[in-house]
Amino acid sequence: RETSEERRRGASKRTRTKMTRILFIGNSFTTRNDLPGLLASLVSSSSAAEVEGERELQFEVISAGGASLRRHPNKGDAQTKIRNGSFDCVVLQEQSTLPIKNGKRATENMTEFDAVVRESDARTVPYMTWGSRGRSAKSGRP
Repeated sequence: RETSEERRRGASKRTRTKMTRILFIGNSFTTRNDLPGLLASLVSSSSAAEVEGERELQFEVISAGGASLRRHPNKGDAQTKIRNGSFDCVVLQEQSTLPIKNGKRATENMTEFDAVVRESDARTVPYMTWGSRGRSAKSGRP
C-alpha cells in the first residue's frame, strides 16, 4: 500500500513533468534508425531530468524516403500539421545531397517551412545530414 508521503511525492513528480512536442519532417535519414525515438529516450533518461524534474518528449514524424523538403509542402500535410499540432519545435531534415547540389533550393525549402513554423509559435531546428562517401557533389551519384 502507498503511504501518504509516497502519494505526495508522486503527485509532486507528476506536476513537475515538462512536456516538449516535436515534429520531425524529413526522409529516411530521420526515420531509419528512429532518431525521434532515440532522442525521446535520451531526454527521459538524462541526469538533467533528475535535477530539474521529469521531462517528456512527444513527437510526430512526416517522412518520405529520399525526398527533399520541397516534396512535403507540395503535398500539403506538413503545413497543416505544423499549424494544428501545437509543437514546440519542428525539426527539418533536407535531402542529404541537395545543399551541395543546389544550395539555393535547399535554403528556399528551409525558409518556406520556417515561415510556417514561426507563425505557429514554434522553433525551427535544422537537422543537417551527410552526403554518402564516393558520391560526387555535382550529381550525388558515384
